[in-house]
Amino acid sequence: MTVEEQVAIGSALEKAARALDSTGRPRDTLLADWTRIGYGLVSRQGQQGRLAARVQTRGGTVATLDMRGVALRVTDGGAHIHLILAWEGLDVAQLRARRVLVLVFTGTIEEGTLPGDGGLAEGGWIDFTSGEPVPDPHILTAGTASVSGGAFSGSCPGITDTDEFTCTTGRQSILAEATVERDTEIIDIEWDAVVLPSFRIVGAVLGS
Repeated sequence: MTVEEQVAIGSALEKAARALDSTGRPRDTLLADWTRIGYGLVSRQGQQGRLAARVQTRGGTVATLDMRGVALRVTDGGAHIHLILAWEGLDVAQLRARRVLVLVFTGTIEEGTLPGDGGLAEGGWIDFTSGEPVPDPHILTAGTASVSGGAFSGSCPGITDTDEFTCTTGRQSILAEATVERDTEIIDIEWDAVVLPSFRIVGAVLGS
């Protein structure tokens, strides 16, 4: 990331978190909390991956968006949580992005096809192109991802490891498919496998 992008990303993703919070739904509030954890890490680390996301509103044509993204995996005992944050059109002057995708998978799988048996997939698509300062998010109705090749060895900037909590940086390969819906509008989003900068936390997050 450029210095300007590293400064802007926190404010841009905070706007997405506020849009999620505004619905008042508990699952959206949880997504907002994960978004804040994600941008707190990426704004310190200053790395992002590039992905070409195919986005299609049902009944419309496919658009390929040049997006940026990062990922986080959390291991808390036998539970594994995966966060994928992707954004498009980061405006470093206005401190906002045009579109933000938040995906969270919860289950028992650290690598492989998510969410796995008994796992949960939750997410939101926040589109600021309408000009609304707090747009109503599209909510995930179906989503899967495949995670492989995780390699973590670097220290997370600004985070002190303890016996019960560690954070390392690295990368992993991720592909994803998601369907989001708002009112009657349905949008399909997908991308092929791409290596994203990633963080790995071992320990409790958000009181999990």
